[in-house]
Amino acid sequence: YNSISSGDNIKLQYGNIYTIKVTTEDNFGAADTELYTIKVINDLDMIPDINPNPIAASEDVTLSLRTNQYATCARAVIFGTNVDLDIKSESSTEKIWETKYGIPKTQKDNTYEVEFYATGEGLVELQENKDLIVKTPINLLAKMPSELTIDTPYIIGAKTTKYADEVTVNIFKGEAFEDTITLDSISFSEEKIWNKEYIVPVDVPKGDYFAEFIARTENGNIESVIVPIKTVSIKLENFRISEIRDYSWENYFIGDDGNLTELSRSGIQVSEMPVYKNKEGQGIKLGYKLYFKIDSMGLNDAGDIIEISPSFYALNDRGKPIEADIYVEDDNTGDYKLLKFSKYDEFTSKITLDTEDRFKSESEPANLSKNTWNFKYYIPPTAKIVEKSKALDLVNDNTKKYKLLVVFDILGRKNNGAEFNYTEKEIKWPSEEFQCSYGKNRPTTLNLTGYGYNHGEIFYYYLRETLIDDLKFNREW
Repeated sequence: YNSISSGDNIKLQYGNIYTIKVTTEDNFGAADTELYTIKVINDLDMIPDINPNPIAASEDVTLSLRTNQYATCARAVIFGTNVDLDIKSESSTEKIWETKYGIPKTQKDNTYEVEFYATGEGLVELQENKDLIVKTPINLLAKMPSELTIDTPYIIGAKTTKYADEVTVNIFKGEAFEDTITLDSISFSEEKIWNKEYIVPVDVPKGDYFAEFIARTENGNIESVIVPIKTVSIKLENFRISEIRDYSWENYFIGDDGNLTELSRSGIQVSEMPVYKNKEGQGIKLGYKLYFKIDSMGLNDAGDIIEISPSFYALNDRGKPIEADIYVEDDNTGDYKLLKFSKYDEFTSKITLDTEDRFKSESEPANLSKNTWNFKYYIPPTAKIVEKSKALDLVNDNTKKYKLLVVFDILGRKNNGAEFNYTEKEIKWPSEEFQCSYGKNRPTTLNLTGYGYNHGEIFYYYLRETLIDDLKFNREW
């Protein structure tokens, strides 16, 4: 029993049965005790409601209470805070009490009991409870490449609901070189997009690892996702044309003073390929050599190589590329044979660069893990171009005579079998033709290599004139 005194107010919850013991004593010390049983009847017909429910922290809920016409006021207690309910509507038989309440953004996910009270005309306050579920979703989606190359920038990203306050990534989780990245966010109406650029350190060994994405809300909710990743310890970059030996291009690479030009030092970059013609409208005539450079990291051991696999596409007069085969003349017999069966095969149809082609890095000569590789390429001026898989027919002359596009598939291979496909991974291949530093490029806007639009498209040979024509002209001059 709880002791109460005369005049005290007591709070009774409807539906419960209470026993009240009343003890009286007269002036002579005689005492008498009586027990009274009271059943509290819901004479206010209370029906509480919370909407929406469940609700995320930081959102608003509507607390409402439906009573009969005898209720004179109503309130609610939520998270220990007393909130008055206002009449929203009433009729001759009922009243609806309501108010908006903002869930604190730090309120932890849990199930809470909200107390609703209504006072009748007899000043008796009745109580009814309703459960409120705070549930703050995160819906974390991680986004990052499955394969990472050392010393290469990548965008690591994620998507969450708007409630996430922080996303971190523990990359290379569990390793001695584990790193923690905090992503930056962009907010939209119902979600957040998270991004951060990350460069894989050069000392991370090749292997299989994990990245753990962790998203947190201000109310302490946490969600994590584990993503498997793989690192590649080699890299190719900065492929470029360092010289075109065609006389029409000489002044682009050698200045009037005999020194190298800026274009020769920087090279024609992949972003300006495939080379189509110079500012004077001259293409590269068949038979002239082109010189190339490419930089590497991690390909500095014996047995490390770079493989270049060319493919060829002849343009018809309307500019449509058709895959082509190349026939060259045999010096001994005078017969024509496919390029891959000729003496030119090893430096024209399948090129392997090894230690003889590898030099100190031009940009970082002191870094022994970095190198610059040099090689040259040309197709003989007497070559005949036909549609692929078609036999050469000199009698009826089925040769192509307009332009020949040379495409490179460039692959770095370490002596332990690790590979890096430059043609695939390079992201600077152009998306359209434009006026370049040397003149004009002409990408096909086709996926000829299977690695993406315009990937691997290097340069065009002009077939209507060749090196031999220049030699004849000079002799006649």
